[in-house]
Amino acid sequence: MQKTQSLGCWVLGAAVAMGTAALPALANPVTVFGDRGLTAGFDLGLDTANGTRNWARVGNDGLCLNYPGGQAWGAAFVTVGTPRRTGRTGRDLSATRTLSFEMKGQRGNESVQVAIKDATDADNGQETRVPVTNLTTAWKKYDIPLAQFRTADLKAVYVPFQAVFGNAPANVCVRNIRYGN
Repeated sequence: MQKTQSLGCWVLGAAVAMGTAALPALANPVTVFGDRGLTAGFDLGLDTANGTRNWARVGNDGLCLNYPGGQAWGAAFVTVGTPRRTGRTGRDLSATRTLSFEMKGQRGNESVQVAIKDATDADNGQETRVPVTNLTTAWKKYDIPLAQFRTADLKAVYVPFQAVFGNAPANVCVRNIRYGN
């Protein structure tokens, strides 16, 4: 694995082979990312179709993603533990009903797709995605019912938050990522 020093997070590199296990259910509500940082036990990964992994920063505006575009896809993903291709560990979030977060565009009119993945989901883009479009430069709260993420097993969530981008560049910030009822 390659560590990105500026974020203090791991990005995908070599695969690590371990068995998949689910960690105990978390108390409700669950904070994944607060105002300015990840909660203990979660990590951050970045990747694009071309392997670009230097387009995120954590600061006073939360997690800001300056996706360069010009590629088939890009993803910023929060994981339970270190990002890995195999041997993923999931968290039981089945006691919660909603994924909440605040998001804004740095320029306005940006779009992103939000997804979650369980510990057995392949990295093939087949996870359910919920579009968040026409962002403004003001923070806005989003509450997405977990039932919309049809492909994720909520008893073993490995990626509790993922921002997926397409060909267009986008500059968005996100904070206060939480699971609750």
